[in-house]
Amino acid sequence: MTIGGILFAAWAFLTCIAVLLVLTAPHGWEGAGSMNSTPWQKGNLALCVKRDAWRRMFPDGSSQPGSGPGCGTVLRVREVCSGVVGPVTLRFSDYPDIDEFGWKGYNAACFRKIEPHTPDEEDAETLRLLTGVNVEVG
Repeated sequence: MTIGGILFAAWAFLTCIAVLLVLTAPHGWEGAGSMNSTPWQKGNLALCVKRDAWRRMFPDGSSQPGSGPGCGTVLRVREVCSGVVGPVTLRFSDYPDIDEFGWKGYNAACFRKIEPHTPDEEDAETLRLLTGVNVEVG
């Protein structure tokens, strides 16, 4: 393989990685989650996509290290709090609201809504191949 071929392969690999990072990164602070077409509601399932450390933000603009769900954690929404000044926040049934300072909820932009899915023919075929059992859909 020539040097040009090696450089092209490296460029193609790095381009693929960059595209994956852009597609999976949290976008903006829209509150409803930029990948979601409908607003958050009580009972929704939320997938945490935040990869960096959580921080507590205060009205004066200062912040401190905080804690929160890890990337990949799935939680059920207990309450949606509309942000008049700040972002929309989510509170979860199965995760604690935060700390002694009264900070409640997590920024909705750090989560993606898991939309319900009705099984279709492709799902039935996948299950048949995996289990050997015919599955009815519809």
